[in-house]
Amino acid sequence: MSDVRAATTALLADRPALADALEALVEVDRSQDTWTFDDAPVDSGVFGELVGRGIVVESGDGYVLADRQAVRAALGDPDADPSDTDEAAVSLRDRVPSLSVSSRAAWFLAASLLVVVALRVFVFPRVFRAGHVVLLGNDPYYYRYLVSAMQQSGAGLLDVPARITRGEPLLVVVLVGATRLLGGSANAAAHVTAWYPVVAAVVTAVACYLLATTLSHDRRVGITAVLVLAVLPVHAYRTALGFGDHHALDLVWLSLTVLAAVRLLPGAGVAVPDDSGWRRHLPWGCVLAGSVAAQAHSWNAAPLLFVPLVVYAVARSAALVDGKSPLADLPLAAALTAGGVLAVAGHVLLGWQSPVIVAPPLLAGLGVGAAALIAAGVRRVGVPSWTAPVLTTASGVAAFAVVATIDPSFVAELQQEGARFVGQSGSSIVETKSLFSTTYGLFAGPIFFYGTALLFALPAGAWAMYTGVARSRPRWLLTGCYGTVLFAFAVTQVRFSGELSVFVAVFAAVAFVYFLSVVDLADPPLDFSARPSDRERVRSLAIPTRSRALRIGVAFLLVGGLGAVMTPLRTNTLVQSDDAYHAATHVEAALNAPDWTDDTTYVFSRWSRNRLYNWFGSGDGRSYRYARSNYDDFLRSTTPGKWNDRLQDRAAFVVFDANSVPDGATGTIGSALTAWGSGLAHYRAVWAGDAKTVYRVVPGATVTGTAASNASVTLTHEGTVSGQAVTYTRTTTAAANGTYTVTVAYPGAYSVSTGGTVTVPAAAVGNGTTVTA
Repeated sequence: MSDVRAATTALLADRPALADALEALVEVDRSQDTWTFDDAPVDSGVFGELVGRGIVVESGDGYVLADRQAVRAALGDPDADPSDTDEAAVSLRDRVPSLSVSSRAAWFLAASLLVVVALRVFVFPRVFRAGHVVLLGNDPYYYRYLVSAMQQSGAGLLDVPARITRGEPLLVVVLVGATRLLGGSANAAAHVTAWYPVVAAVVTAVACYLLATTLSHDRRVGITAVLVLAVLPVHAYRTALGFGDHHALDLVWLSLTVLAAVRLLPGAGVAVPDDSGWRRHLPWGCVLAGSVAAQAHSWNAAPLLFVPLVVYAVARSAALVDGKSPLADLPLAAALTAGGVLAVAGHVLLGWQSPVIVAPPLLAGLGVGAAALIAAGVRRVGVPSWTAPVLTTASGVAAFAVVATIDPSFVAELQQEGARFVGQSGSSIVETKSLFSTTYGLFAGPIFFYGTALLFALPAGAWAMYTGVARSRPRWLLTGCYGTVLFAFAVTQVRFSGELSVFVAVFAAVAFVYFLSVVDLADPPLDFSARPSDRERVRSLAIPTRSRALRIGVAFLLVGGLGAVMTPLRTNTLVQSDDAYHAATHVEAALNAPDWTDDTTYVFSRWSRNRLYNWFGSGDGRSYRYARSNYDDFLRSTTPGKWNDRLQDRAAFVVFDANSVPDGATGTIGSALTAWGSGLAHYRAVWAGDAKTVYRVVPGATVTGTAASNASVTLTHEGTVSGQAVTYTRTTTAAANGTYTVTVAYPGAYSVSTGGTVTVPAAAVGNGTTVTA
C-alpha cells in the first residue's frame, strides 16, 4: 500500500491539478467492481501515466485502482483507512503506538479478549461471597462434587468415578488435574470450577479469531468475530465465571476441531504458503486428532457434533471429482481417523464412554476418506460428478447395515440413545426445548440467545454453503456444514445453541465487514473483492480515524448491541439469588452445628437449585432426580400425611419458594407453606427470606387435651423467624368424649381456642413426644 500512496503523492506533487480528477476516479472505483477507460474522468495521456505508475491496474476485462484507500490517503481524505502506520494522522492513530502488522493484530486481539473476559466476570461479587464460592446454576455443583470425591478418595487422575465414565470423564480429569496443580485443597477445587469457564472462553475466542481469519484472509473479520462472540448471550452465560458446566470445555474442543480441520483443507492460510507438504499438515493433524478424541470423552452427546463432518463428506464429494486433486481431503480424513482411534483407545483402556459415543469420530474419518476415494474412482471412470455423493451416501448406508449385522447391540444402543434424545426434546428441562419454543417466544428465542447476530449470520452461512459447493471452497463448505447442522440441532434443543455460537460469530463477522463495505466504511472482505490480487494476501488491520471508528462502533450496535444488553440479563438468571444463597448458608450452618445428630441431611427443593442446597448442606451434589420427580407433586398434594411418611426418614429440610404456588391455590401443601405451615404437622420454618423459606422436617409434638364433645379446637402459635412475624395454627375436632389430639411443628407457647395455653418444648417437637394441654 505504501508504494501506491507514494506513487500517488509523487504524481500530485508533479501535477496538482489532477487532484479533482483522481477524486472522481476514486468515486468511480468505489461504485463499480471494474471500469473501462471510457468511465475514467481523465484523458488517455493521464490514464497511461496512472497505469505506468501502478496506481491503476488491469482486472479482468477492465481496470481498478490498485489500492483505493492509499489513493484517498494521498488526496488527504481524513476518513481514508490506510493499512500502514507511517503517516501523520490525527485522532486514534496518534494514541496507539506504531505497530507492525502482526503486533497490531495482537494488540487488537488482546483488546477484544478483554471484552470477552469482562462480559464473563462481571458476576464476580455474586460468585465470591463471604468466603463461599457460589457457582451459577445447578449442574456445576455436580462437577464440584465429583472433583471433591476424587480428592477425598485419593483416586488417580484417570480413575474417575463410575457414575461419570459415560458422561463427561475428561472434564472431571481436567478439573481435578488443575486442582492438584494448585495444591489440591477444597478451596483450589472451588476456584478451578469457577474460573475454568472463563479460561475456556478465552481459548475459544482465540480459536474463533484464527478460524475467521483463516477462512476470510481478513484480520478485520477475525477481530469482529471475537467481539461478536463476546456479546453473544448464549456463549457468555455458558462460559461465565462460576458456570462450571461441561459446555465451556465442549466449546474449546469444537472450535479447535473446526480450526484444525479447516487448516488441513485446501486453501490459502494466514501468511503460510498453501503447499501440501506434511510439515504443514502434521501439526494441525495432531491438533485435530487430539481435539476429536477429547471431544468424544467430554460429553455423551458428542457424537452429534461429528454429524457435520458426514454432511461435509457427502457435499464435498462432487467437487472433489471436478477439482485439481480428488484426494485433497485425505489429510483431513487421516487426522479424523487418528482422533477416532484415540477415542476408541480411551474407551478400551480406561472404560470411558460407550462404543456408541467413541465410534462416530472414527466413522466420520473413514467417511471423509471414503468420499475422497469414491471421488477419485468416479473421476477415473468418467461418470458424472453427481454420482459421487450418491455413491458416498449409499456406501454409508451399506456400512451401517454391515455393522448392524455384525454387532446388533451397537445398533440397539444407538437407537436407544436416539430415542432418548428425541424423547427429551420439549421436556420441562429448559435445555431440551427448541430455540423457537413458545417458552422464550417464537421469534424472541433467537434474540434471547444471540441478540441480532443470528440475523447477520444466517445469510452469511447460506453464502458459505453456496460458495463452498459452487466455487469448490472446502474450508467455507466445512464451516457452513457445521453452522447448518448445529442450527438444525438448536432448533430441536437449545442445548446446542452454545456450540452454534462459534459459527454465528464467524458468519456474523463476515456479514458485518461486508455491510461496512456497502456503506463505504471499509473495503469488502477479500472473498467479495473484485481485485484478484486481493485474494492472494491477508487483509491487515488499520487504525481508523476517530470519526471512522465512531461510525464503525455505531454500526456494530446493529450486530452486537442487543446481545451486549441481553448478556448480563441472561447471565443473571443463572446467578444464585440472595434468597437462595442465604437459604443455602442457613442449611450449611444447621447441618454442621455440633448439636446436629440426625443422619438425614437431604434438602428437598425445586430441582433447578437442588444441587446448590445439598452441596452447601452436606457436600453432596450428585443428583436432582428425586426433587425433579417429586417436588411439584409434593406442593400440589392434598394428602400431607402421605408425604410425611415419605420425607420423615429422607429429608432434613424443605426449601420452599412462595412464587412456586399459583395464586388462589388452597388446600394443598404448597398453599399451607405460604402460611408458615399452618394446617401441617411436620414442617417448621427455621429461616425466611423475601420469597424463600427453609422448613425443618420434624416429627412434631403431639398435644392432647379436652374440650366439649365434637368441638373444633384451634391451637395458635405466635413467633418470629428471621425477624418476620409468624402465625401458625393447627385445627382439630374433639372426639365424642371431649378429648382431642393434634400434632404441631413449632416449639413455644400456643393459645387454645377453647381456653388456656400450652407450652410445647423444643425437645418434644424434635422427638415426637406428647404434651398435655
